[in-house]
Amino acid sequence: MKNKITATFLATLMILTFFGAFVTPVSAAAGGDKNDITVGGTNNVLIGQQLNFDNNESATTIIGLTPDSIKGLTFSLTSADYDSSILSAGTYNCSGNATGAADMSVSAPILTIDLKYGTTSVSSTTAGTNLTLDVSTNIPNGDAANIEVKDPDGNILGTDGDTQALKNVTMSLIKTFCLNTTGFKAGTYTVQVKTNTSAAEGLDMKSNTLSLAIESADIAISASKTSVVKGEKTTLTITAPAGDTVYVTTTPVDKNTIVLSFNDIGTALSAGDNNNATITIKSDSTFKLTMTFNDTGTYTVKVRDTTTTKTATVDVSVSDAVVSVDAPTIATIGTKVTITGTVTGYEGATVTIKDSADAYKIWAYDAKDSSDVYEYKWDTATMLPGTYRVDIYAHNGNLTSNTGVSADAATSILLIEGDVAVTAPDVMAKTDTTTMEVTGVANGATTIYMLAFRNDNGACSWNGSVSVNSDDWTFTKKPFSTMLTKGTYTVFVIHPGRNAALADVKASYSGTYSGLTLSQIKDTFNYYTTEMPGSDDMTATTEFKVEDDKVTISPTADVGAGATLIIEATTNRKDGKLATVTLTGPDASLAIVTTKVADGAVTAEFDTTDYTLGKWDVEVNADGTKETATFNVLASAPIPTPTVTPTVTPTVTPTVTPTVTPPTPGFEAVFAIAGLLAVAYLVLRREE
Repeated sequence: MKNKITATFLATLMILTFFGAFVTPVSAAAGGDKNDITVGGTNNVLIGQQLNFDNNESATTIIGLTPDSIKGLTFSLTSADYDSSILSAGTYNCSGNATGAADMSVSAPILTIDLKYGTTSVSSTTAGTNLTLDVSTNIPNGDAANIEVKDPDGNILGTDGDTQALKNVTMSLIKTFCLNTTGFKAGTYTVQVKTNTSAAEGLDMKSNTLSLAIESADIAISASKTSVVKGEKTTLTITAPAGDTVYVTTTPVDKNTIVLSFNDIGTALSAGDNNNATITIKSDSTFKLTMTFNDTGTYTVKVRDTTTTKTATVDVSVSDAVVSVDAPTIATIGTKVTITGTVTGYEGATVTIKDSADAYKIWAYDAKDSSDVYEYKWDTATMLPGTYRVDIYAHNGNLTSNTGVSADAATSILLIEGDVAVTAPDVMAKTDTTTMEVTGVANGATTIYMLAFRNDNGACSWNGSVSVNSDDWTFTKKPFSTMLTKGTYTVFVIHPGRNAALADVKASYSGTYSGLTLSQIKDTFNYYTTEMPGSDDMTATTEFKVEDDKVTISPTADVGAGATLIIEATTNRKDGKLATVTLTGPDASLAIVTTKVADGAVTAEFDTTDYTLGKWDVEVNADGTKETATFNVLASAPIPTPTVTPTVTPTVTPTVTPTVTPPTPGFEAVFAIAGLLAVAYLVLRREE
């Protein structure tokens, strides 16, 4: 019996040896708790595996070969329980020979998973659906791992819906594993693959975690918005078992009311019938489509699963869209008029503009922004004066016809002719004429034409085009590159009118004006512009005077030492020019104030404390234009000369003497005698 067993063993050994001669080792045997490494052989290692070297009794040094980052580096000695986590990807010699052959190839482990229905990745499905576990890995087929499926309550399942074991499954089976979801309850499951270290050569690794939502097997339909306005989209989401065919119908039936589009792939039941559709539920057990409604009311969308005959409905309420329009009531021809407003529901607005004869001038569409605002800029350059009607139609895309369609909002705009005005400083110093600015407003114009003449001899000092700021219709020009001479000048400005073309601007200045009076120049200018037949040009003029540069110091009174001294001067130099006021004392001491010309004046203030008594000189210098004066600093403030106020002689009103009636003759004598008797009586009484 012993011989028979021995013979059988030898025969088996011979067979294995025979087949082994034709097999090139790729990796050590898989499935145990360690990766057995044959020194001098060809061994594949995944970082993290536990290694068992067959020469552990006479350990040797592991030396890196490739890449250069590990070339020549030595690692710990081989052993029966070697942790490969200290290694990096590359090739190694395990015999301590830095120039020897590579007998160990090390790489990083890979383990990623995906759930698929057919060839489509899914993250949701209905219970009972079979899903394929798509695995990408370099872990040996014989190594084992656990397929960890955790239910919505956090419980880890031991088997799937087909009672397939989920634990200690070899990688070869995991790569083709079909997960059966029969019996799975509604909710979110997680799926992850984790190696079994005791059966994966010591490798401890986890895959990515997948989330799988299990939907009810019943059919259901929901709308992203159940209350919408006309033209507003609502997205319908249908859930049912994957692969089932579903009919979609909408009532009340009105082919012109509903516009249906598919987010996913679907088919209308009949040509032109947008109320009905047939769809196939996708692998994730859902299907989405979009509906818009062009009329108000309540609509019922019904879905029916042709496999289970189950149905579901959702109601959508549709109200009128809210549309507004905002535009100026009056605008100048040549301007770009902004017409704006809001649109709810629809994707944008069609803007139509027609004149008083109902002729359409504009038919344009503008998509609204994220704030439901549309905007259209109407260029009125070629329009005629008059009132224009603006109609707004809320729509998805440009409205092709408004026949029988009422505008959702409307307004009117009155277009008027532009106008022009020009200004220049009244007086300019000669030196400042090269920087003087001619300004103005030309409503509705993009450019104006400007000419400047000397009044007394008709010489043209400058002519040319000037750009107009389209934001506020202002223009500014510094026309003179050389200093003007003393005299009076007139600036002429031409607005080209609504046709943006000058009647004959060249002729208006190409002829000679030399020797003409200002009146003749104006007549000629008007003849070639506003008076030209068919011209809609507009003109404006302004006049300015050029003077010699000057500064005039106001009379300066004497001042007592310690008092505040104010020096004032007037000038025709340009505002903003630098001005210096210098005081020079009798002892050559200086006091200087630097300021700027403002409103044609220069003002400086000095504190005369500690000023030397005596005569002081004043110089006012406005950007090179100078004037001098003097004043005295006194020991005390000068006594002001009293102002004599003339005495006003009062007007005497004459006294009226009343007429006295003469007394009766002898009446005075009676009083005299009575007086004498009284005196005599007093004397006699005194003697007694």
